[in-house]
Amino acid sequence: WLMNGDTLDTSGNNYHGTISGSPYITPDQNMTYDSAYYFDGVDDTVENATIRFSSDDGLSMAVIIRSL
Repeated sequence: WLMNGDTLDTSGNNYHGTISGSPYITPDQNMTYDSAYYFDGVDDTVENATIRFSSDDGLSMAVIIRSL
């Protein structure tokens, strides 16, 4: 997901996400507007029911977490 206002999968695999709670769009670490989501840590999520992982699967994720 590009995190640019929607959770559409741009890879072509149709792993679209569903936003729950009310995260809001915010600038990213480079101050590029509309390029990141702010999650409150309570009930904001992006979910995908299509993606399933088992203990044999690998997973790569890039995350930047900034404390306010």
